[in-house]
Amino acid sequence: MGKVLVRRTQILRMFLYVVLSSGAVVMVFPFFWMITSSFKTLTEIVRIPPTWFPSQLYLDNYVFAFTTHPLFRYLLNSIVVSTSITIVHLFTSSAVGYILAKYKFKGKELLFYAILAKMMIPIHVIIIPVFSMIVGLRWINTYQGIVVPLMISSFSIFLMRQFIEDIPSSYIDSARLDGCSEFGIYWWIILPSIKPALATVGIFAFCWSWDLLLWPLIVVQTNEMKTLPLGLASFVAGEGGYAMNYGAHVAASTFALLPIIVAFLFAQKYFIRGITLTGIK
Repeated sequence: MGKVLVRRTQILRMFLYVVLSSGAVVMVFPFFWMITSSFKTLTEIVRIPPTWFPSQLYLDNYVFAFTTHPLFRYLLNSIVVSTSITIVHLFTSSAVGYILAKYKFKGKELLFYAILAKMMIPIHVIIIPVFSMIVGLRWINTYQGIVVPLMISSFSIFLMRQFIEDIPSSYIDSARLDGCSEFGIYWWIILPSIKPALATVGIFAFCWSWDLLLWPLIVVQTNEMKTLPLGLASFVAGEGGYAMNYGAHVAASTFALLPIIVAFLFAQKYFIRGITLTGIK
């Protein structure tokens, strides 16, 4: 009987490995195709049956992409916008989450439910009034015009509140008895205790803001202020006098993907731990 159970466990484990490996291949294949295609000629990219690897490294796709579009300027704009949004998200979500988790005041539950309700409102509903405010502030085609309307995330606040609720209140009470200020409690006790949640929110915010297209498309008016998604969208037929170049497009897309990979590798340990602990709760 014991041997049968061991055999069944091995078969089940092997089945799970096959399923997970198949899922991983399906997820990774588009990235593999994009990266290899960035080194192919147009003939190889559109060839049927397809070629899995380039016959030789064809670097003209990258040369064309960088000479016809200011990709480094797009990269700088994306870094400024994504980093600013991520830093502000980390501060606002952790501060508001701390208040909602550990402070008692009238209307707290109503405020929390209002924040949750905000998660169900699509951005398209509020684009026109937000755009009107940005025009009134003369923030069109500026970094603050892109960043300020996206400074607060209901999901990030919810995630932080759930995480901070499990921090023992005795730590906070002891700090107050020792004369620590409220900001000191937040800075020296709360933030060090929620590093996994901060990493999770940071990666979500950075990846989400890195891929922003709709709002920057509305606010940005000049080529110098375009972010990478807007720059990639400009690789269309006829723009700048150039026909659609699929090789240059995938080369620019590969270039735009690198910072996301670096950001995930930098914080993957905290990210996975934060997701795991949040799921357990």
